[in-house]
Amino acid sequence: MNEVFVYILLFVALFFEVFVLLVFLEKRGEIFSPKKKSVTKRLLPAVTVMVPVFNEEKTVAKTLNSLLALDYPKSKLEILVINDGSTDNTQTVLDAFESHPCITLLTKENGGKHTALNYGLQFAKGDIVGCLDADSDVAPDALLHIVHSFIDDKEAMAVVPAIKVGSAHNTLQLTQQIEYTLSIFMRKIMSLIGSIFVTPGPFSFFRREVFSIVGPYRHAHNTEDLEICLRMQEHNMKIINAHEAVVYTVSPNTLKKLYKQRVRWIYGFLRNMKDYYRSFFFNPKHGNLGLFILPISTFSIYSAIYFAALLVVNSVLKIINKVGEYMVTGWHFDIGMPTFDFSWFYVSSSVPVIVSFAMIALVFCMLCAGLALSKEKFRISRGLIFYTFVYGFISTYWLLSASIKALLAKKPSWR
Repeated sequence: MNEVFVYILLFVALFFEVFVLLVFLEKRGEIFSPKKKSVTKRLLPAVTVMVPVFNEEKTVAKTLNSLLALDYPKSKLEILVINDGSTDNTQTVLDAFESHPCITLLTKENGGKHTALNYGLQFAKGDIVGCLDADSDVAPDALLHIVHSFIDDKEAMAVVPAIKVGSAHNTLQLTQQIEYTLSIFMRKIMSLIGSIFVTPGPFSFFRREVFSIVGPYRHAHNTEDLEICLRMQEHNMKIINAHEAVVYTVSPNTLKKLYKQRVRWIYGFLRNMKDYYRSFFFNPKHGNLGLFILPISTFSIYSAIYFAALLVVNSVLKIINKVGEYMVTGWHFDIGMPTFDFSWFYVSSSVPVIVSFAMIALVFCMLCAGLALSKEKFRISRGLIFYTFVYGFISTYWLLSASIKALLAKKPSWR
């Protein structure tokens, strides 16, 4: 029974990887040679960018400077900075931008990111409204790509960008660069099949009327960017990806920080799935998102935990068996240099092993596709090596922790 379950898990994972790569190959012409409408800057719509801030004295200046450097008419750009009750020197940093005509500084008592965004919505004047996290910065042409996506597709109600790691100083951050590159690929595929379920905080934008239809942001288990996207999908609103709109974010530089971030993300995902599964899971009304993407995304979390547990149990059993053999036969030590003689005879030809290698090869294909979308070249780095051989094992730790917290409804810490 256990072997059958393993085969099912492997088949589903392999099917998913083949599916997304086939979508990419089928739509590659549309991705790399899209038909774009030419619009003069004079006809561009007014845009509001909201920047919720809480204790971001070290990063918010860089964030605001990147917004001021955007290649977009300043007469049509409104930047609302909402200080959500910061207790450090954030306000002092913000005061230096007070005189800029594009920037409006707002202050409120601390209530969480969703309250800061809702407060900003009361002042927003733009036809297109979005947000930018205070630890992120944007490429100069990012907003133009976002806005042109709205212009090119009149049915699009939200546009999400491509997110990259801003700078990587250690192996853990280099590993996250690989992860974010894969996310760029996946977000584009989800866009092509109408299945985006997160409008990430760094530089996602909405048509103004979205908030009139679905309502304001909600707390949503500290993942308001996921929940509002699900509400939009409930209303069958079209959400697309502009992969040329690049946003750079600060990635955690320690395992402890990364653990807290990922536990919060996964916990929020699972709790939101609990809230929305009746609306989406296996509901043909929501197409690929309901029939395939959300169920398999939830399923993948538990299957990863299962495989990790299976690996640990099998390893422990093998160690126990070896110890038993040595207790019976005694300990033997061979003196001399070891010799290595490789033979294909000893390479396992079992189905799980072959499928696992095939899955790894397909992940590399997905990575190459993500690099093509990012206009970057493939290179071997210690981040890639760590991602391939180690990252999957340590990620099981926060998958398990988030799953337990979600089951017990125990909220994880933000930082």
